[in-house]
Amino acid sequence: QTDTRLTTNNGYYLMAMEEYISWTGDTKMLEDHLDDMRRALLFSLEALDGKSGLLKTDYISGKKTTVVLPQKFGMQGNGWYDCNLTSSINLEANVVFYQSLLAMIQLEKLAEEAGIDVGATSIRNPWPFNAGATDIVYSYDAQALTELAEKVKDTVCQDYDKGGLWNPETGRFA
Repeated sequence: QTDTRLTTNNGYYLMAMEEYISWTGDTKMLEDHLDDMRRALLFSLEALDGKSGLLKTDYISGKKTTVVLPQKFGMQGNGWYDCNLTSSINLEANVVFYQSLLAMIQLEKLAEEAGIDVGATSIRNPWPFNAGATDIVYSYDAQALTELAEKVKDTVCQDYDKGGLWNPETGRFA
């Protein structure tokens, strides 16, 4: 049994919301859901360590185990459809994360233009699951998100031996 949550769900949610709100100009929808969208991004930034420049799938429960010899073969990929075991950092999750940052940049700009203020957004730090947990407050504006998106793009495009996902020997992403 593994955790069936996908690290890409929040990213697809943010991209869909940005597409809808930008197309329709529905500022009521933006105001009603901005807090939820910020929380979705905070999960990617904090629990999945996206703020480091690369999203990691380590958080997802059970992804590190196999039926035979846990930890020996690596990790289940990013989703239920991905049966091949991969490292905890994969291209798909990070491309979706990058795109979700671009979507959130646009949503933050739309909120600012519309004068929408939903107050402070925070999530509860999931680690550890005891008295040590703390609140994490969303402190990103469009500029900070733009800088993070550039960091993600740059990190993904770095050679894999320098912490990125590009393999210069094959001319492909690893």
